[in-house]
Amino acid sequence: MMRLSVIVFAVFVTGCQFLLPDLTAVEDGGSGSNLSLNGEDCLDNTDCESGNCTNAVCCDPGGYCCNQDAQCLDNLACDTGIFECYIECGPGGTDHDDYCASDYHCDANTCWEDILVGGCNEDSDCVSGECIDENCCEHAGLCCGEHADCPDLFDGCSTDNTQTCVYSSFSFPDTGQADECYDVSGATVDCSTITSTMDYYGQDGHYPGPVRSYDDSNSWIVDQVTGLAWMVEGTDQMDWENASSMCESETAGSMTWRLPKRHELVSLVDYQSGGGVGADSVFNLDPATEKIWTATALAGSESSTAWAVNFDTGGLVRVGKSDSSLLVICVAEE
Repeated sequence: MMRLSVIVFAVFVTGCQFLLPDLTAVEDGGSGSNLSLNGEDCLDNTDCESGNCTNAVCCDPGGYCCNQDAQCLDNLACDTGIFECYIECGPGGTDHDDYCASDYHCDANTCWEDILVGGCNEDSDCVSGECIDENCCEHAGLCCGEHADCPDLFDGCSTDNTQTCVYSSFSFPDTGQADECYDVSGATVDCSTITSTMDYYGQDGHYPGPVRSYDDSNSWIVDQVTGLAWMVEGTDQMDWENASSMCESETAGSMTWRLPKRHELVSLVDYQSGGGVGADSVFNLDPATEKIWTATALAGSESSTAWAVNFDTGGLVRVGKSDSSLLVICVAEE
């Protein structure tokens, strides 16, 4: 490549001084060259300052050049620090997942595609990033090894190899507010008088659910909407640990009894029972103002606090597990 270097020299003409350019051509081979640096695009070796062009990218001599993972072989990654492809992912017998391209992991010095569902030996093997009991969990954030790992609104951990919490098909019975709505002043009005074009439309009373129905022909009560079986453990009051133990020791109907989850116990609240809030009379809860334990601890199983349902207000409350003033209702899947 040739360039023109301008060298200024002086010309004197009869007492006048002029500065003229020197248009002497010199060869360009210095630091001001236009050759590509490492990581930049090239067509052949002569385009690179390093003299090495592969994958249309410049890098140091002897390297397999790259500036993105897709340019590397065997699903290996591009080391963008030196713009060269890694030559293996397990040097010295140690797996380096970061030496593999995105969505691949290293096992036995080979880059394998991350697993959606199936066997694994570490979290990085999985698309979700969670390997539980040597199986990849399908959905990050809803991974489980056992039923207790799942939030309340899930039936439990899947029985296949997806290691994922199964969303509950639980159907709530109607709240009891089937006909009553409220106007702007808080006065009770018939829901049918508030249409979809009016303010305050969309209240509870506009969305009736399945009618409450219970079968108490056995020593337990079956909710015919949810399918859950309920056992009221008398009027004994006890702390959370004893309540849990009592339910787990129940054997009626050869079913597996336990303390109810939060949403399960809330489903028993009838917001028009006796003109207020409480439970259906079939449960014989007297008075209905008592708090009743749920199985759910606050912020994890090691918490000293658990959730309970206050049948006076119909709401969830937090109670210390050592509080021995709460009643117990046990539940089972019939």
